[in-house]
Amino acid sequence: VFRNIFNIEENNNNIYPLLKFQIIIFIRNYSIKLYLDEINIFEKTIKYLYKALFDTQHLLISNSAADSIQKIFEFDYIPEETEDILDDEEEEQNKKEKINNVKYTLLKLVNDISGTFEKQILETQGPNFFDVLSQILISFEKIENNFFKNIFINICERIKSEAEKNIKIKFVVETEKNKNKKEIYNKQEILINKCFNIIKILLQSKAFVFNNYDLIENSLRPLLDYMEEPKKIKFDEDIIYIIYLLMKERKKV
Repeated sequence: VFRNIFNIEENNNNIYPLLKFQIIIFIRNYSIKLYLDEINIFEKTIKYLYKALFDTQHLLISNSAADSIQKIFEFDYIPEETEDILDDEEEEQNKKEKINNVKYTLLKLVNDISGTFEKQILETQGPNFFDVLSQILISFEKIENNFFKNIFINICERIKSEAEKNIKIKFVVETEKNKNKKEIYNKQEILINKCFNIIKILLQSKAFVFNNYDLIENSLRPLLDYMEEPKKIKFDEDIIYIIYLLMKERKKV
């Protein structure tokens, strides 16, 4: 079935979004069982999900792929379908080890497409993308340092970009009953919040702070400037907290 899915994709780049959405749900429900049986096809399914995650034209596709990737990250049990073939404790342990290696497979593929992740930070409108990125940063410590650095730089740039947009329409949102402007404002605030969550995750890494303090300071400086007029923004408490994290880690290192 999975091989047929990939053949459909290769032969039809204009596959309907709804059909792609259904394929993603199918992968989410069966990918772990597939991992136990055919690791090569499993890797292809994960690549498929990452590709869907980077879909900038269809939020339904991007968000559903993000949800599916997170479900795989959280996987920590043996599917019922496999329990009847476990004859002894050794075989059961073998299955559990395979399941634990699922995250390693996800990590390997993240390293392969790290540049796409970095670029997507600046372009995506899908908030769930940032949830996946947060989970990657929490789950893995052995990703190349350049990936962490580029993520940090781009996240700070994205916050500044969204903040500037919201400052421009904040007065309209507060003084006029403009539903569309308010929806745009709220969506951008959600993105800003998720970006700050990623900054907080990175700043809790002693190694990251120790090795990249100057980069961190330079990347954060444009955001710290917003504290001169905190009434224009909603993330003043986030800035105070990241200053606290920096001081805390800097003191230790």
